[in-house]
Amino acid sequence: MSALFFYVSSSFYDLYEFTTAFVRCGYNVERSLCYLKHKKRLQLFRYYCRLYWINKCKEIYRYREQKPVRKFSEQKSNINLRKIMQRSSIDFDESDMIEEGFECTDSFGMDDGDGNFETFPELDFENIDVHSLDECTSVLSDGKEELVYYNPRLIRLHEGVSLTVNGITKPYCERFSINLVIENSSRDIALHINPRLPQGYIVRNSKVHGIWGDEEKTSPLPFNLKRDRKFSIQVLFTEVCYMISVNGYHFCKFSHRLPYRDVGTLEVKGDIDDIRVERMEVRNYPDRLPQTKPAAIKLGLPLKSIYQDNFDEGDGDAIKVPRQWRRITMPTRVTLALVRDKSEESEIPLPFYGKLPKGGFTLGRVLKIEGRTKLLPHSFYVNLQSGCDVWPHPTVAFHLNPRFAKQHGGIVGRTTLVRNAWMEGSWGMEDRSDIDTEFRPGKAFSMCIVSTQTSFQIYLNHRFITEFKYRVGPDMIDTVYIQGDIKLWDVMLANELSFEAIKPARKIAFVNTSPSERKYDRRVIG
Repeated sequence: MSALFFYVSSSFYDLYEFTTAFVRCGYNVERSLCYLKHKKRLQLFRYYCRLYWINKCKEIYRYREQKPVRKFSEQKSNINLRKIMQRSSIDFDESDMIEEGFECTDSFGMDDGDGNFETFPELDFENIDVHSLDECTSVLSDGKEELVYYNPRLIRLHEGVSLTVNGITKPYCERFSINLVIENSSRDIALHINPRLPQGYIVRNSKVHGIWGDEEKTSPLPFNLKRDRKFSIQVLFTEVCYMISVNGYHFCKFSHRLPYRDVGTLEVKGDIDDIRVERMEVRNYPDRLPQTKPAAIKLGLPLKSIYQDNFDEGDGDAIKVPRQWRRITMPTRVTLALVRDKSEESEIPLPFYGKLPKGGFTLGRVLKIEGRTKLLPHSFYVNLQSGCDVWPHPTVAFHLNPRFAKQHGGIVGRTTLVRNAWMEGSWGMEDRSDIDTEFRPGKAFSMCIVSTQTSFQIYLNHRFITEFKYRVGPDMIDTVYIQGDIKLWDVMLANELSFEAIKPARKIAFVNTSPSERKYDRRVIG
């Protein structure tokens, strides 16, 4: 009777699953079956991941029990064991030490690098998007590419170990892969890096018991691998994740799904030649190539020498605006060819790292950034920081992050200006402003960041928009980092600020830094 009840319950559940998938996939049977296949694969992957970690934790317990432990040190031993498990990016309770534990608890977690411990989110099956049946089957293939490099002796892996794969893509290269393999009975893949040149992205994934996990494809860095060109891919091992750089630029992170210390083999497959692999223990990351080293930002002319008056001669409370703040080329019909020439010939590639001259970003200095927002922007950011390394995380005195809100129909709406600072190993509290700025899709801009006595002041197209109170002294800043959905034209540092601050309140501006002595000019500026 119980078997019959179980059979009927399973049938009803399967019918419910198929009905849900059938509705979600537009009442298409083939797409529904493909969706269910994806969903089952992800469920199996998660099951095998938990089983792997449970067995790993059992081994640690057995090792501890085999060693003679004095009573007074038992508590200390438990603490050390707990640290080992947390540094492996997985959090376990003792109730999880049985295989059935995965059914009632799901304690996958990781240290986010900010001092917080976060659990992995539940599997979101809404993210499964079946565009075609070809894509459905391609994700499940193991890839039968030619093996061009094999090293089964990766030992003593720890945080700070770096593996760099250098080579040349063949003229007909479609894809290649770099695999970090755990030599167990199922040859699990802890990290699978798979650049796909026709599609223009790099897939990251893991495989456990022959089951592939969820693919990760996104990155803030543009895809820059080409056929018949040299390439360099660096993988850094950290306790939290793998960090991956491409051609000297940090490309992405990949959180550990399996213990990285169990990795024993490196495999490289695909349409590539002249493979060279370097293993190093590094103190900073990424290892930059000559063409990716920070550009030197030189001091420009003092802004006082290029004023443009924006007032009537008889007005004693006039506000002077630097001429450079007004030099903004707009893509009109008349200037379209000039803009195209400027964006193609003078565009600075992103991500941009700029090295400031001696003295850093001290009082009175102005950083001017000129560019154009992309047509479909999501966000971009400017960091004023110490050093150009990604790992260890640099101290960021000022992080400016304009984010573009998407309205109905995909229209870009108001801009959210996020300001923050990274210090002492974590981000601080965000300052947010939802304001209507002149950051518009496809529109050129000129932005200035001014170092004052107490804050960074931000001006957009010579209008004050916001400020950020110091949390870290600006004298430690020696690097400018710019990334995101913009076309960057120019970055310049001015040594002096000899004009009074411009700070419009709606369309009213004042010209004195002291709040009690401000004089107002009610004409529209600019």
